[in-house]
Parts: sequence; C-alpha cells; structure tokens
Amino acid sequence: MKKSFLTLAVAALAAGSLAFASCSGKKAETASETTETAETSQSAATSDPKLTADQKSALVASTLVSEADFAKPIFIDFNATWCGPCRQFAPFFEASAEKYADRAKFLSVDVDVYGEVANAFGVQSIPTVIALLPSGEYTTYVGTQDIIGDGVFDAIVEKFTK
Repeated sequence: MKKSFLTLAVAALAAGSLAFASCSGKKAETASETTETAETSQSAATSDPKLTADQKSALVASTLVSEADFAKPIFIDFNATWCGPCRQFAPFFEASAEKYADRAKFLSVDVDVYGEVANAFGVQSIPTVIALLPSGEYTTYVGTQDIIGDGVFDAIVEKFTK
C-alpha cells in the first residue's frame, strides 16, 4: 500500500513538473518539437506593430510611466516572481537598465500585479520583453532564448536607442 502510494505521488510530481516546465502554460513538448519550433515561436521577435490608445492608457493609468516617458524608448519586461526563466533574465535586464538609464526607460512589470497592462499588450507567455520606440512602433520578444547572455540584451537596447 505504501509503495503504490509513493509510486503514485512520484508520478504525479513528475507530471506536474512537466506541465510547469514553461511559464507559458503550454503543454510539454517533445525534444524534436522544441528544436523545430524554438526559432520560430518561443523567442521570435514580432516587429513594428503600433502602440494603441488602450495600451498607452494602461501604461499611464498603472503609473508605471508618465506622458513624458514616451519621448525615449521604453523597454518593458513582463514577468512574474514564480517564473524561473523570468528570474534568469532579470539580471541582464537590470544591468541594461542601469547602463542605459539616460537613454531609455526600463520597466519590470509583474503580470500578477499589473494584469491590465499585460492584457493590453496581449501577453500570453512570460517572460515577454517589449521594446517601445517614441514613434509608437514596438518589437516583442517572447521567451529569453534569443536575448539572454552577456551583451545580447545590451545589443538590442543599442539598436533601439541610437
């Protein structure tokens, strides 16, 4: 009886860990599916949508930014305290925020606290980073695969702050 209960508990724990392996809430993928889709979906950048009035209102209403902040690029890191990949990316984001504080605004937005802002931007998976230009155009990076590492996120910031 104890052995079957223990086996059942271990199986449930293993299944739960697979379900929460990604902060996106998607089902676990096989290794081959992950390899095939990593370049196209997990870390893909979607470029040049325009900031909508609802998105701008959500940012301003949350008091994360003021109207004056839209004069320079804004980098928004959508994350959560319980998200492992978010915690891995945080030091890179914070280092860039410190290094480029005079050239851009950096926001770390906890989706559990600022759900209305995440919803306005259609954030469905975390971490998601949005690089918002003063023109209103923005680029979205989903996941950290392409933006984590020494100097990688700095290069993205450089691209948007020139």
